[in-house]
Amino acid sequence: MSVNKLPEGKTPSEAAHDLVLALVSSGHFTTKDKNVEEIFRMVQEAEAEYCRLYQRRLDLLAAREDKVTQEIWSALVL
Repeated sequence: MSVNKLPEGKTPSEAAHDLVLALVSSGHFTTKDKNVEEIFRMVQEAEAEYCRLYQRRLDLLAAREDKVTQEIWSALVL
């Protein structure tokens, strides 16, 4: 079984969206003196980056899971 979801059943894009909204609302992103288009672009870029990071992590977990599965099957065959 491969890993394709983050905890709480979220996809990488859903988790990225939630994280970016939390960061914006908590003041970690400066929105003062930015127009709506700049804020939208900033949020979109941050979501895309966090989504890539989450997906990379899921891919790493899936690779590890596949390696463990292969090792188990190899041990059983012997």
